[in-house]
Amino acid sequence: GADDRSKGKDEDQVYDGESSRNADWEDYLGDFASSPRDYQQRELQEEEDLPAETRYAEKPTLAGHLLWQLHLSSLEPDEVTAGECIIGNLSSSGYLQATCGEVAEMAAFLIAHRGNAVVFINVDLCTLSDNEISQRLAGFIRDSMLNAGYSRTLLGHFNFQRQYLQASLALSVGRRKNPSHWIHHFNDVALTYMLEQTTRRLPAYMLAHERLLALKNMADSSNSPLYHTLQVYLENHLNLTKTSEDLFIHRSTLLYRLDKIHNILHSDYDNPEELLYLMLSFKILEQERDN
Repeated sequence: GADDRSKGKDEDQVYDGESSRNADWEDYLGDFASSPRDYQQRELQEEEDLPAETRYAEKPTLAGHLLWQLHLSSLEPDEVTAGECIIGNLSSSGYLQATCGEVAEMAAFLIAHRGNAVVFINVDLCTLSDNEISQRLAGFIRDSMLNAGYSRTLLGHFNFQRQYLQASLALSVGRRKNPSHWIHHFNDVALTYMLEQTTRRLPAYMLAHERLLALKNMADSSNSPLYHTLQVYLENHLNLTKTSEDLFIHRSTLLYRLDKIHNILHSDYDNPEELLYLMLSFKILEQERDN
């Protein structure tokens, strides 16, 4: 009857409205919601094939337009920050999705995106300390039996996409690096992520210091101590006393080994780039071995 048709129409409108709101965040977070490797491949392809104006063009949204207007206004920095927080809590239809108390206390909002809960917190407006924020989130994550990735604190809301990517990477890399942990911070996995990116196109043995590979081959084939000796020497910042203590060898034995290493590497330890290259080579070879 007419009532049934009217009810069906209302339900369609509710569904369409919800779909529209979800679509806005799909557009905003976009490719950053995919797996890190898929996103990196697409980003690389974009940089190779598309002009800059196409790559950085974004589909306009209500939030984006309001933020653009906000930053054209002559407001005090604190007022701009408050405006950014309020805009961040608006639906695609312009309705505030958080109470004034919530905005004032947490200066945060949470959305569901592709099976994940994404939380943004404005630490400038939040009345809680960093430690209090961490404790509240940790309790929720623990009680809900979830795993979480934390991005760095960045300036402004225009870094949302890259903050989301940082948090996603923190979670994916952190779960591989420390599977027993349930909270992973991007700063704790940033080096691991960097090292993984260096071997995306070439394997570690094709990037590592070429003459260092000779020491590694000697260690693999005949248990030569030279490779490990050099690694410990570099990790101890070229300190002879600390290195000999860590290796449980006499200082004269260490000097003998270092002389043999020098005859193979011909490296200048006074060159910071050479030292960095050697240390990175040890790291990526170690990572390849562990994986």
